[in-house]
Amino acid sequence: DIDEKKLTGNGFIFKNFKPTDFLKAVERAVKFYDDKDSWEKIAVKSMKEDYSWKKRVSEYDTVYKLITK
Repeated sequence: DIDEKKLTGNGFIFKNFKPTDFLKAVERAVKFYDDKDSWEKIAVKSMKEDYSWKKRVSEYDTVYKLITK
């Protein structure tokens, strides 16, 4: 979850699968988006993350090996 003060995280999460919680997350995102400097810093930071399948496959492989022992 994004921490607006520390500028950490890369998304806006909500814990309960309810419309009201989703709306709160969207409202936080819109409010954060309005702060262009902070938004740009998080966007640039997020673009540097590795979201590739290569990394994910390795993680899934590790979990699979753990649960099939």
